[in-house]
Amino acid sequence: MLIALSTSLSAQLEISKINDSVLVYTTYQPIGEEFFPSNSMCVLTNSGILMVDTPWDTTQLRPLFDSLQKFWQARPVQVISTHFHKDRTAGLDWLSAHGVKTISIEMTRQLCMENNEEIPQFVVEPGSYVLDNVSYTIVYPGPGHAPDNIVLYFPRWKLLYGGCFIKSFVSENLGNVGDADVRSWLKAAKHVRKQYGSAELVITGHQDWKGLESLNQTIHLLHQAKKSGQ
Repeated sequence: MLIALSTSLSAQLEISKINDSVLVYTTYQPIGEEFFPSNSMCVLTNSGILMVDTPWDTTQLRPLFDSLQKFWQARPVQVISTHFHKDRTAGLDWLSAHGVKTISIEMTRQLCMENNEEIPQFVVEPGSYVLDNVSYTIVYPGPGHAPDNIVLYFPRWKLLYGGCFIKSFVSENLGNVGDADVRSWLKAAKHVRKQYGSAELVITGHQDWKGLESLNQTIHLLHQAKKSGQ
């Protein structure tokens, strides 16, 4: 259940409390004449914080660490990047230098190297994992927004973290499709909906989030794109 708490810590960092163990944080970058939001997530475990993706605005890394210490008296120990684009990998070097284990699937690591993005230290396979008291599943649904995009599912909270693979329910288009495979994305999104259709909360990579409305909107936009020949 979403707790309606949003704290503006600066003009560039907002933190929203989902429950006692999950926070979504939002940073911003200018696109055209507007600042566009990027969502990432933190999960509290017994041994520290699992970050899912990085701040888009890396100047917010230190304020984020300070805020997590204030909220939870804990620090990040791992970060998982859900694909190679900068809004998911910016700051990996800083995080590694501050003792955070940086992780991705192999394809993401390779694409980071090929595209001169910051490179995760460690590689994991899609599958089920447990970090102390928190279990989660890493799912590679196939190419979509990017060739390497993954999603994560946290069964305790029926929470699906979609990253940029899932568009917000308020999105009117697919956004950046420079690395997208629209036809594969449609098939992959339908597969994710079939597997995780019981999710009660879906965290999107950008803009507002809710439940399955966002996944349904993604599929709708992909159908539209397919009809238009994308």
